[in-house]
Amino acid sequence: MSSRDAFQLFIKESERVLIVSHYNPDGDAVSSTLAIGRILHQYGKKVTMVNESKVPNRFLYLEGASEIRLSEETQGTYAHVVTVDCADLARAGNCRSLFSEDAKIVNIDHHKTNNHF
Repeated sequence: MSSRDAFQLFIKESERVLIVSHYNPDGDAVSSTLAIGRILHQYGKKVTMVNESKVPNRFLYLEGASEIRLSEETQGTYAHVVTVDCADLARAGNCRSLFSEDAKIVNIDHHKTNNHF
C-alpha cells in the first residue's frame, strides 16, 4: 500500500485525530499543525491540536494558532495521531502520553534524520 493510500485509509477510519508537532515549536511546526488540522477538519474530523510547549507569541497571528492546546490541558488518549515536523517520536515530548497504546500514527516530516516511526 502506498503512503497516499495508507493516509486515505487513516482519514477514512478516524473520527477524532490528535495533531502534534515538536516541543518548542517554530514556524514550521506551528504552520504544519494548523494546515493538517484544517485539512482534517474539512474532512469532518474532530481535531485536537496539542504541543508540550506554548505557541510562541510571534505565531499567534496565524489563523487557528490559539486553538493549539498544551498537552497538560488535554485529557484522554487518541487512537489516531498525526505528528508533523518530528523526525523522531521523542520530539513529540510529553504529548506521547495522549497516544493510545495501539495508536495509528501518521508521521509527516521533511528532515533527513526522520527515523520513520
